[in-house]
Amino acid sequence: MKSLQLLFITFLFLAVVGRGVLSFLYAPKLHEGQYVRFETVLLTEPASHGNFDTITVQYTNGFSTVPLSLAFPSGNGLHYGQDIVISGRVKFKKLNAASSQNRQVPANTKIITTISSLHIKIQPGKQNWLLGASFFLRQQIQSLYTRTLSQRWAALLLGIVLGIKVQFPKDFLNELQKTGVVHVIAAEGLNVIIVSQFLLGIFSSFLKRQWAVMVTLGCLFFYALVCGLQPSIVRATIMMGFALSAQLVGRQYNSVYGLMLAAAAMVLYNPVYIFDVGFQLSFGATMGIIFFKPMLPKWGILSEDINTTIAAQVTTLPVLLGTFGSYGLVSVVANAAILWTIPILMILGGVGGLVGIFFPSLGQFLIFLCYPFLFFFDKVITFFASFPWQVSLTFVPVSITIGYYLLLISVVLFVKERKKKETEQNKFSNRA
Repeated sequence: MKSLQLLFITFLFLAVVGRGVLSFLYAPKLHEGQYVRFETVLLTEPASHGNFDTITVQYTNGFSTVPLSLAFPSGNGLHYGQDIVISGRVKFKKLNAASSQNRQVPANTKIITTISSLHIKIQPGKQNWLLGASFFLRQQIQSLYTRTLSQRWAALLLGIVLGIKVQFPKDFLNELQKTGVVHVIAAEGLNVIIVSQFLLGIFSSFLKRQWAVMVTLGCLFFYALVCGLQPSIVRATIMMGFALSAQLVGRQYNSVYGLMLAAAAMVLYNPVYIFDVGFQLSFGATMGIIFFKPMLPKWGILSEDINTTIAAQVTTLPVLLGTFGSYGLVSVVANAAILWTIPILMILGGVGGLVGIFFPSLGQFLIFLCYPFLFFFDKVITFFASFPWQVSLTFVPVSITIGYYLLLISVVLFVKERKKKETEQNKFSNRA
């Protein structure tokens, strides 16, 4: 059995490496002034910047992709799930200091690829019905939140439930970044776990276990579509899919194998995911929770939240510094203080949004129940954001990043070996 597992892992590794080599060798070659015309599906909601909107799309040739950052006047009617045709001339644009501060791209990126003389044509007849249904659901939930809550809290609840960052007040977004809890407005593993456990509990009450698992898998896939297929949500959905599938066949689920298979599947589909910040943070945080969290001591009633936060942030620190340029030293305490509210807000906000599509008054009532938790969340973030305790770096060298992760691996291996020896000694003592 172990030989088969080793053979499978070797094959998977070679497949990922081979896909990466092909992606590198046959990457799209773009040059200044080159005319391009291609069709794509818009999998992100355009970000509004006053009089203009921005989107990032992928220009692909079948082997690899190149991200293109596009800016265009507002009011074009573009939205998530549309099939669009993009044409124009390639332009390489240097980022100035102001744009780098926005952290739309990593801090060490100096040039982005964009298109001048941009023309975008919407293909209404080609829209996928699943993407159309997911966009309709997004719009209905967003509208209900906006009618029920203030802009600040509606944006926060929408970010927590679906990971959608629209109409987010800049001051509040800065506070989330300062306190290191910006991850709560990006759909991730915690969201998928909450949704899957909630749905599985409901479906298991009137369906056989196998059917409940299969229906839950379908709902998770649709939830990932509604969230916009962000790398973190895709990774978590694949992992949860493996975990639920293991229940169907009566096998034990290994979280490490699940994470590796999820990462391999994503990289095989699109090798550029390796360079995506969301993928790096999601993968690193999950590795930290799997390997580093069990090593941490108990801290009392908030032990679970504190240890989860420490484990996730220790293993993603270089990525956080390289992406956002700063790290809030109060983030562990801030996360521990607000993480317990996330499942409550997820369930109340999600159920309220769904119910509100058919029964608006009942949906608004459920969303009103989120008020005390949103109020608490808001006050905690505002309080911790007032502390000027920040570690700031403009650039994180690759050598430092590699050394940091090698040190973490050494610590994990050392602790595991030490625990193994202690276990063997205890067994020997018990026998004696």
